[in-house]
Amino acid sequence: MKADQGNNLSEMVYHYLLDMILSMKIKPGDRIPEARIATQFGISRTPIRDAMKQLANDGILNIYPNRFAEVKM
Repeated sequence: MKADQGNNLSEMVYHYLLDMILSMKIKPGDRIPEARIATQFGISRTPIRDAMKQLANDGILNIYPNRFAEVKM
């Protein structure tokens, strides 16, 4: 059950970030505000990182480990 909840949170954040990027609220070259999103949703950073990994796999984000993630230019 806990794994499903984590997947649902990741999916929710994935769609939120994708919408923000497609609507240009987060623009190419902008860093993803991981801590702010975690606070906004009241969740840990793990589902946010999972969502960002999926966006990177989809070719939308660049992830720089232990530093930051940004929208591809």
